[in-house]
Amino acid sequence: MDPRTDGRPRRHRTHRRLRGAMDLIHGARWVIVLMEHTAKDGTPKILKECTPPLTGERCVHHIITDLGVLDVTPEGLTLVARGPGVTAEDIADRTDAPLIRRPRALAVRPASISASPRPVRWPVQPTP
Repeated sequence: MDPRTDGRPRRHRTHRRLRGAMDLIHGARWVIVLMEHTAKDGTPKILKECTPPLTGERCVHHIITDLGVLDVTPEGLTLVARGPGVTAEDIADRTDAPLIRRPRALAVRPASISASPRPVRWPVQPTP
């Protein structure tokens, strides 16, 4: 008897759902990681091998960092685009894993925030 159920038999349920990050990793078709490329002390965060504990193995498809965009392929990491003022050599130096460089990796321009599609009027007038 279970004292938490006032003498009634306790029903045992098996929870088939995963929780948290496990649910996101195993239920997603595409996993895109947004992160900083290096730690505060300058050590690379993108390593040759993952260190445990792992949420999922071989589930990341794209890595977007402050330096550029990398695709995760069976051959290795492929440089797709690089940030403004960043060279492919800068990204390769700050990445521990081997990097496959495309001959024409895109150079991304900084976005202009001053040109908004619709002007903002302040103060906003209440609607009747």
